[in-house]
Amino acid sequence: MDEQRLRGELAQIRSTDGGFNFRIVRPGVVYEVDYSRAAGEARIRTNTANFIGLLNRIHHIGGLWHEFSLVNVWGALVGVVSAALILMGLTGIYLWFKFHEECVIGTILLAISLGYGVTLTVLIRTA
Repeated sequence: MDEQRLRGELAQIRSTDGGFNFRIVRPGVVYEVDYSRAAGEARIRTNTANFIGLLNRIHHIGGLWHEFSLVNVWGALVGVVSAALILMGLTGIYLWFKFHEECVIGTILLAISLGYGVTLTVLIRTA
């Protein structure tokens, strides 16, 4: 990896009859490496995703224990933003019960946003 300047995380390591193959994965790029013991050489095929493919991959990353450090940074940022959104929701619920005169408007807006969110979720899952 150092010699070819490939960065990422090793994945899908398999032994074959003539050698082995594996992938080096990072968001937006996948290197497929086929190594031949007989020839003593590796063939590297690079698959690059477009912007939508990159966004798709970074939304499927989980945890903070990856070999590729930028993926760990992304995971930490996702965790911080998620915690902030949960905190904002909890403080909104607290304020909703503190100011009773705005509960009707809040209930209407909550029902509309809930309906919108559920509709989008169903449409995305059935597409």
